[in-house]
Amino acid sequence: MTKKKPICQAIKTKSDVRESKLGCKGRILAYLNSFESSYVATGFFVDVMTGKHLYPDCLEAYTDGSWYWDTVDIYYFEMYDNELDPEFVSQFV
Repeated sequence: MTKKKPICQAIKTKSDVRESKLGCKGRILAYLNSFESSYVATGFFVDVMTGKHLYPDCLEAYTDGSWYWDTVDIYYFEMYDNELDPEFVSQFV
């Protein structure tokens, strides 16, 4: 059994957000949003860049069998172009 890897590092502070402009951003977002969630929880998270509390309908976790990500990972990638694991990104370039 292969151990799943995170698509990016956990975001805890502003310095954890590392911008990485990708020409394939749309394809990656479509891929990340195409999966059924593996886990669902209610709650919120704080945008470390703005300090705002964000209340999505739910917090969800996803996997494609090799990689894993969650609602927060998608948010930071979509909003701030947060850097994703280069090995994960290589599937889309």
